[in-house]
This record gives sequence, C-alpha cells and structure tokens, in this order.
Amino acid sequence: MSSDPLLPHVRLLLTERIDSVAQLDLLLFMHRRRERAWTPADASTELRISPDWTRAELEKLAARGLLLCEGQAFRYSAAPDLDSAVSDLSRAYQAFPVTVVGVIYSSKASVDPNLRQFADAFRLRRERRSSEGDKEPPRG
Repeated sequence: MSSDPLLPHVRLLLTERIDSVAQLDLLLFMHRRRERAWTPADASTELRISPDWTRAELEKLAARGLLLCEGQAFRYSAAPDLDSAVSDLSRAYQAFPVTVVGVIYSSKASVDPNLRQFADAFRLRRERRSSEGDKEPPRG
C-alpha cells in the first residue's frame, strides 16, 4: 500500500497542467461554478486577483483542455478523464493541502533552476542545523 495520499492521475494533472497554487485556485473556482461562463473581470472580482493575470491564466487553462472559451468568457469544460482528475484533485486539496502545494512547487522547481536553488538553500540550512544539533531559534 502506498503512503502517497494523491491518486496517480491527480499527481499527473498537477505536474502537467498546473503552474501555481493561484492557478489551481482559479481552476477549482471554475470547476465549482461550471454552470456559467465567467469573464476574466468577473472571475477576478470573485477571487480578488488581477484581471490581466486572470485572463492569461484562463487562456492557459483553456489551452490545456480544462476550460472552454466562449467569446470573452470562459467555462469549465474538461473531458471526462480530466474532469474526474479535477474532481479528485478538489477533494485532495481539501484533505491534503500541504501535499498538493508541495507537488506544485516541487514539479516547478525541477524546471526552474532559480527556484530549485532557493529551495535547496532552506534544505541545506535545515540539514546543517540537524547535524550540528542546533535547535530552531525561538519565534515571536
């Protein structure tokens, strides 16, 4: 039995079609409200994010087969296999948000060397503290 809480098709969806947590939030918003088409301005107002960013991300999600562009608006419209993965992703994000976010960041860090270097700096610092027996500094 695997200790991975994410189903393989959910992990694949995250690594192949989701670029950021904000983009994931936009996709899940569209998924939950699939009954209507949303303009970038309407979606950005609901999510309290930039309209320009929202338009670009909606276009990316449409190009990846998750949304349908209807003139100036977008509607959630994934093929049945993708829809199943998005539904499972929605449940996984509620149950295991840290795991889902970790998959997004780790898959993007493998592509972006600057992000990988940034993440490695924290890992090396933590490993050094563990080997030296130092305790975490007090917070607050």
